[in-house]
Amino acid sequence: AAIPASRPADAPHSTDFKHAKSGKPTQLDIPADVKAKWKSVELAYSGKNIQPRKVQISVGSESGIDQSGLRLRVVAFVPAFQSDAGTVTSASNSPDNPAVLVQLVDKAQVLSEGWVFQKYPDFNTYQSEKLQLQLVSATATGG
Repeated sequence: AAIPASRPADAPHSTDFKHAKSGKPTQLDIPADVKAKWKSVELAYSGKNIQPRKVQISVGSESGIDQSGLRLRVVAFVPAFQSDAGTVTSASNSPDNPAVLVQLVDKAQVLSEGWVFQKYPDFNTYQSEKLQLQLVSATATGG
């Protein structure tokens, strides 16, 4: 009987150090065609002493929020969020359930990290009293 090639027991645990802090063992397995297609997201934010506004941020980069040094970093975007045994991937390349993985950074410290869903904000894992976020849209290349 063939052993199903699902998950080798000795898979490298190179990302464990990251989870220890956040308590959320999330690994990203985003298909190359998804990464190639989706280049930036538009986020709306508001917070204490922070004027509500919208900002466009490229995937993999960050944007300053206010004068205090708060920054918003877009770690990853998936058009069709799918989570399986702690690994997040995209079920397809069409925007069925768009979600963005963001970090709220104060100088070098990550204050908050999590997912923000465009269609299902109740499922957001990103939470911060300092900054409320909403995923407005995502921009694909060539369209």
